[in-house]
Amino acid sequence: MEPKKKRGGAAGSTAPAEAPVEASATDRDAMPLEKALARLEAIVRELETGNIDLDRSLALFEEGVGLSRHASKRLSEAEAKITKLVRALDGEFRTEPFAEGAEAEE
Repeated sequence: MEPKKKRGGAAGSTAPAEAPVEASATDRDAMPLEKALARLEAIVRELETGNIDLDRSLALFEEGVGLSRHASKRLSEAEAKITKLVRALDGEFRTEPFAEGAEAEE
């Protein structure tokens, strides 16, 4: 028996429509964090079905790794922007970079 060829959604195709694999890293870099996380969740759901071929699984896995890296980068950038408000000894408030686990030295 010859394996079915995928025809990319052509008329008469009985294969289920597949979600497109992300086109480029440039598109991903512009993607909002929430959209990246939603796409990553969709990839996980599709991979968990087990109803996809190896090539599609690998493509989704690669896309998921890229999205995971993108999300991690975006979260790191957000963390770097977080500031904490501290009161100086003279009573004035000022902002300083947030350092995880650091306590104000006052």
